[in-house]
Amino acid sequence: MEKPSAQVAGRLFVGNIPHDLKKTELMEFFEWFGTVLDLKIISGGKHPNFGFVVFDNSEPVQKILSSRPIWLFDDVRLNVEKKKTREVKRRDARPRPRAP
Repeated sequence: MEKPSAQVAGRLFVGNIPHDLKKTELMEFFEWFGTVLDLKIISGGKHPNFGFVVFDNSEPVQKILSSRPIWLFDDVRLNVEKKKTREVKRRDARPRPRAP
């Protein structure tokens, strides 16, 4: 299994995804840059959709970021950024006193 840092290195945030775009179409588009392991589109509301693409390594992400702006079908400019990691807060494992 890959180390978490390697998984994050191959992740890309994608914004401004058109509502009528199919997942398969976006997958085919990003496969031009490298091997896509996973792709998620988050939709809903009036704003453009956004999503995340996971590649098998960090090379496609670097290639995409250095090629900005990224145009889909010559008329939609995708907002692409390296996926940011959120720091997970560790829960305090100490027992806590209970209220009477």
